[in-house]
Amino acid sequence: MTKTFTEIEKAFNAVGINQINIEEFSRIIQKEHDTNIADVIISEAKKMQWNVIYQFPEIIDLFHSLDFEIDIRTKLLSTLTNEIDNLVGKDIEQIYIADAGCGVGIESCALGWMYKDSVNISGYDPKPERIIMAARRARKTNLDNITFHISDHEKAAELIQPQDIVFAGNSIYYNNIKEFKQKYTLLKNIIKPQGLLIVQSYVRNRGGLNRPFHLEIYKQIGLTLESHSACTVDIFNATLRVK
Repeated sequence: MTKTFTEIEKAFNAVGINQINIEEFSRIIQKEHDTNIADVIISEAKKMQWNVIYQFPEIIDLFHSLDFEIDIRTKLLSTLTNEIDNLVGKDIEQIYIADAGCGVGIESCALGWMYKDSVNISGYDPKPERIIMAARRARKTNLDNITFHISDHEKAAELIQPQDIVFAGNSIYYNNIKEFKQKYTLLKNIIKPQGLLIVQSYVRNRGGLNRPFHLEIYKQIGLTLESHSACTVDIFNATLRVK
């Protein structure tokens, strides 16, 4: 049965992410930080500038608890859980999922909590401090179906076996066609034949991934766009199948 948004949000709660609004966030930050620093944090949080927020490890979970952050993550996991539930319905003994660029492990652990008995999850990120936080989250939630690795997309194939589904959240950044091909090909290399790649993409100034430019490149690297859905005006989820 397909997971509801309420079920997904319950999973986030289980792994330490409890929804707050920007006003609550601002009050907490202003109480705990110097005024100048607080102003910067609040301003950057509103713009969803994760790299700035990640300079303050003590507020990472608080930032990811913001209602607009949870909304985007819930929509990503809704797309992902639909595909996982399809595999579960086929009575596959073990399903293998990779969280590419897992950050502090929020999505990995939420999935691990929802699918304790049927899914093995591998999360990887190039930042050691993020993997430490991710592993701590999994231990705190008593999840033994998740393994975390310090790795980038290029080295991931050396660490994890081919996966049924790889999801990349917002970890794919590219500036030109060459980078686009390289990064999507690296992710394709850790997916089983006929497996799925689910990405969450920023499309500001790039055109939507359903436009001919992207469709043609997908074909060139052996990916087929099966579906896409909007998260915000310039962020959406795309589900791609490996040929």
